[in-house]
Amino acid sequence: MPTGEAIFHPMLNKSIEGAQKKVEERNFEIRKHLLEYDDVLNQQRKFIYEQRDAILVDTGLRKRVNEATDDIVGDYIESYNQTARNDQDEALKDLTEQLRAKFGFVLNTEDDRELKNPETLEKRIIEELEKELADKEALIGTEYMNLIIRDNYLNSIDRKWLDHLENMEALREAVYLRHYAQKNPLTEYKVEGFQIFEKMIEEIRQEIASRLHLIRIQISGDNQRRPLSRSIGANANASHSSIGSFDGGSLGAAPTQQQQASSAMNRASRPEAATVVRSQPKVGRNDPCPCGSGKKYKHCHGK
Repeated sequence: MPTGEAIFHPMLNKSIEGAQKKVEERNFEIRKHLLEYDDVLNQQRKFIYEQRDAILVDTGLRKRVNEATDDIVGDYIESYNQTARNDQDEALKDLTEQLRAKFGFVLNTEDDRELKNPETLEKRIIEELEKELADKEALIGTEYMNLIIRDNYLNSIDRKWLDHLENMEALREAVYLRHYAQKNPLTEYKVEGFQIFEKMIEEIRQEIASRLHLIRIQISGDNQRRPLSRSIGANANASHSSIGSFDGGSLGAAPTQQQQASSAMNRASRPEAATVVRSQPKVGRNDPCPCGSGKKYKHCHGK
């Protein structure tokens, strides 16, 4: 075919049209999956923002902390009940250590009947932990307690959410390999993404509950220092007293009658207002020096 002539053939045109159609279908499927992947993260983001907004306007956040504490203690008691069937002492040791590490709570194990009844034990632990938070709230006030819980919640949510976004991005890149195992990558992304999200929510609840129980509030006395009122007269008197003490030979000694009389005479002889009158015309810095040296005033007596 001559150079520059258009290529036209029914078979070639059909092949190009078929290839273009396959590429467009592939691109459409890619965009479709991208929207489906993004929809999973958008649902999680919507839930997080709703919870964050609810925390901002909630005036009874201590109830949230108590609910999280109840769930944690319930899990500990369930584990204790299962372990106690084989070894009571080991189960009690684990429960005591868990409560101490998580809440700073010291478990009283004097009543053996209570230790054999997990429901009664759980109820007593929860009541004492709730009473501890109530005492802290009564000590610092409901408003300030609510402010502390809100700040901790918001900081924890923001920090955990950023880590969650990184984890979801890593999961999104890894699920494509599930295709070789005859699994749907999108389904795997939804299932594992939901598990990671639920784990993050539980970590936030446990972190806040543990932190609020571990902190200790101490009200100190009125140790605020009053601002010192300093004046020029006070500083001047202090300077004069210091000078007088050197003259008297001892620190803080009272002035003698002779010193008082001398000070009075100096104050009496000092004019209240004095006017300085120049007797000679002012010499400029670049003018000849009046001493007759021939130098400029600034290089001679004007240094």
